[in-house]
Amino acid sequence: DLIMRKVLLATTALVAMSVTAAQADVSIGGQGVFEIYSPSTGAQTFTSDGSVVITGTSTTDSGLTFKAVQDTRFEGDRDEGNQLNDSYLEVSGDFGTLRMGHTDDALDRMDGNLAANMDLETIGGQTGSISGTAIGGDSQNISLHLPSLNGLSLYGMTQADGAGSGLGANYSIAGVSLMLQSKTGGTGADSTAMGVSFSAGGFKVNAGSTTKDKTASAAKITANDIGVSYTMGDIKLVATSARGKQGTRTDKYSNVGVSYTIAPGITAMVESGQSTAGAAATDFDATWAALAVSF
Repeated sequence: DLIMRKVLLATTALVAMSVTAAQADVSIGGQGVFEIYSPSTGAQTFTSDGSVVITGTSTTDSGLTFKAVQDTRFEGDRDEGNQLNDSYLEVSGDFGTLRMGHTDDALDRMDGNLAANMDLETIGGQTGSISGTAIGGDSQNISLHLPSLNGLSLYGMTQADGAGSGLGANYSIAGVSLMLQSKTGGTGADSTAMGVSFSAGGFKVNAGSTTKDKTASAAKITANDIGVSYTMGDIKLVATSARGKQGTRTDKYSNVGVSYTIAPGITAMVESGQSTAGAAATDFDATWAALAVSF
């Protein structure tokens, strides 16, 4: 039955992408997560998370590789009517990689030096907090990554009708990775982000700093974060701290967490976070536990 279900899924994906088995290789993978979220105020919740990713790949005689990717939400109790996380086309070759569609833009995919990416839960504070350092995100966009040269990676993204565009550069040497990104256009503020990452033994340190320029309706925002992780066999310990400032307002976020690899593709995680946010400096604490199964 399991084999039959996989065959049916693959057949459905091929029809949806208008390709045949002779034209493309199709792969199916993803992750399912069960989460227990216990906040200091409000009710405890049980939720499902994750995604199922279907990828169709074709390679031309000239060496170009084309991909069609659909990332569908694993959870089945969402009520917003949209079960897709990402849906995009990708072309790669000697020129680099060009990605087009609804997906994380190039800035978001290359900001791994920021400490926010070490957060196991990946929420990083209360809704509306200004302590976040990432300036990229999920949108309908076109992103281009040029080939890496001597540790230097250059990339950029653009959205339709001037809704936003950005450029970035990452450079790695001797265990140190540096990042510089800039984003302009659209209704939001122009933003600049810098990040650095350093690894030694089982330790890894990430640090980031972001500036969002003032607009007609909002003052300038500066944010910074720092995070440390230590990996020892199947156990990984993480801790992060972030702070954002806008005028007299200061938002803070910190967390500690641990993940344990039970078996290949099976991970248990526990994390506790504390945040202070908003003009009223509202405090909020929460504990999160999850079991993730990758396939």
